[in-house]
Amino acid sequence: LLQDPNLDLRIVHLVRDPRAVMRSREESAKSFERDNAVVLEQRNVPAGEVQYKVMQEICRSHVRINERAILKPPPFLKGRYKMVRYEDVALNPLKEISDIYDFVGLDLTNEMAEWIYKVTHGKGKGSRKEAFQITSRNAADVSQAWRTALPHNKVKRVQEVCKGAMSVLGYRTVDSEKEQKRFDIDVLVPREPYQFSWVSTKTQHPSTR
Repeated sequence: LLQDPNLDLRIVHLVRDPRAVMRSREESAKSFERDNAVVLEQRNVPAGEVQYKVMQEICRSHVRINERAILKPPPFLKGRYKMVRYEDVALNPLKEISDIYDFVGLDLTNEMAEWIYKVTHGKGKGSRKEAFQITSRNAADVSQAWRTALPHNKVKRVQEVCKGAMSVLGYRTVDSEKEQKRFDIDVLVPREPYQFSWVSTKTQHPSTR
């Protein structure tokens, strides 16, 4: 589809801290049972290892996509790929989503901007029942919830199986439970523009050609 001259497609690759993904998937474990089987290609994995093996595959896929789109990009991807970190959107939703709209050539309306603000500036982290619902929550709190919800032994294991992906995507590891729970320690590595998108100097869209 990307090579079809009649289509003007853009890829927005949304990634998230693997530790937060682990916490989210654990909270909705029943809902992810079928997904886990697909990710693991029906392999027989001990119950206690399933989530870690799933996380390993998810992280590997992020690395493969990154290598394909950033390190060894084919010509047809130029100006069409952008990686976005969930945490950056959570911390600065209007700016990040405005950048996405610019990337795909759409205008962010005032109504949409107002809705985005409301849905990301609610209270709390949301309940398990709301896991797959669009509700107003505090996005910044949600993005950091893993730091208090996951025991450090699980965090350490996820960091081990996702080491490469965390380095590529820009997530710092925490080396102790104390460090994990210190919110003054930033686990996000500041972004470099070239790391997260391959955009031409001025991306052209059909309406501007």
